[in-house]
Amino acid sequence: MTKEHFYISENSLELTGDSYYEEIIETQITNQETLIELGRGTEIVFENEKLIEVYEYYEENRDIYRRKKEIEQNEFNYKKPLYQPKFILSSILVPNGFHQIGGDFTEDFHRPSEKTSTSFQYLGYINNEDPNFSWLQYKLHLTYPIYLGAEIVFLDYTDNRKPKIFNIDELLKCSPILDEVDINSEITFIPKNFNFQKSNNYCLEVNSGIPNWIQGHYIPKCPKSGRKMKFVCQIYNGSQTENSNIIPMNDWNKNYFEKMEFFGADLYIFIEPESNIVCMFTQGT
Repeated sequence: MTKEHFYISENSLELTGDSYYEEIIETQITNQETLIELGRGTEIVFENEKLIEVYEYYEENRDIYRRKKEIEQNEFNYKKPLYQPKFILSSILVPNGFHQIGGDFTEDFHRPSEKTSTSFQYLGYINNEDPNFSWLQYKLHLTYPIYLGAEIVFLDYTDNRKPKIFNIDELLKCSPILDEVDINSEITFIPKNFNFQKSNNYCLEVNSGIPNWIQGHYIPKCPKSGRKMKFVCQIYNGSQTENSNIIPMNDWNKNYFEKMEFFGADLYIFIEPESNIVCMFTQGT
């Protein structure tokens, strides 16, 4: 009998058909090489459409182990997943790459006009000319208020050159993370082009394909349509600062203005392609 193996880059799954865990499986389904490289994940095995084995991958003292897990009584009827395996896409700097990290606002893309307590920064763009992102309707320019204490930011890209803040009432209540930053603060980052390449692990700059969750799985729903949003990418580190009018109060704070970074967290970016709503939020340790 032929066995079918499926690999999900998360542990502690419940194979009951529950919508929360199904969303994780759909988002994180991949290949065995990725589980081994990441040192975590779940392998589920079917024979004649029946779940027969479950294994968890884990790392201990830099060695990777595959441990059989007991199938719970309410998991025996679990149906094999029909989702297509995904790959991690990690960034690599290329002079003429499709995508860009850093840069500045131009006539092609304007900063949101709504006035929050700190300004938005330009982060770069994801180019839909890359076959990996042909599902995007346009080159997606990215902007985010790095120094605003916002839990989540929704932007309306109905005019993809002039996005508007969708959850403006929430953002108006947010204060700056650092005292030396306000609405007049300007900071731009050196523009660098890059491409995405298939990988079995995440890099320390920009990743796509499969989210790398730090504080737990979270796929946002579009506040306009109610539909689940689609993962674009996540940014851990960007390029060095090119220009800034911010004067750091001390050497410690200076670190936060020397390059594009999100206070030790990753910035996650999602879009709902039909409603043109973009969602951004951070997760960190």
